[in-house]
Amino acid sequence: MSMLVPRNPLPVQPLAVALVASCLLGTVAAFAFRLAGAVSGEFEPGFLTAALVAPLCVLLAGVAGLYVFVNLARHDRRRLPAAVMASSGVRLFGSVAMAYGLYAAMALPKGPFWQAFLVAGVLALVVETIVVTRALPALMAQSGEATS
Repeated sequence: MSMLVPRNPLPVQPLAVALVASCLLGTVAAFAFRLAGAVSGEFEPGFLTAALVAPLCVLLAGVAGLYVFVNLARHDRRRLPAAVMASSGVRLFGSVAMAYGLYAAMALPKGPFWQAFLVAGVLALVVETIVVTRALPALMAQSGEATS
C-alpha cells in the first residue's frame, strides 16, 4: 500500500502557490518601481500590458516546469535532483524565450516589462529553491527506504 501512496508527496502545491505569488509580486513591483520614479502621475502607453504580460511568461513556463518535475520524479524518487534541475531549466529558458518573443512582437515599454519579468523570475527561483531544499531530504530518505 505504501508503494501506491507515498508518505512524502512531491511538493507540487507549495511550488505552484509560490509561482503564482511570485508572478503577482512581479506585477506589483513594476507598479512600485514606476511610482517611485514617477515625475508625473501618468503611466506610459502599454504600461499595464507590460506589467501583466511579463510575469505571465514566468507563470506559463513555471507550469511547464512543474509538469516536467512531476513526470520525472513521480515514479522514482531517485530522480528528484534531476527533476528539480530540469524543472528549473524549463522555467528559466521557457520564460526568457516567451518574454523576448512577446516583448519584440508587442513593442511593450522596456522598463516596466523587464522589471516585472526579472522580479517574478528571481522570486520564483528563490522560492523554488527554498521549497525544494526543505522537501528534498525527506523525499530522498524515502527513496532510500524503498530501494533497501
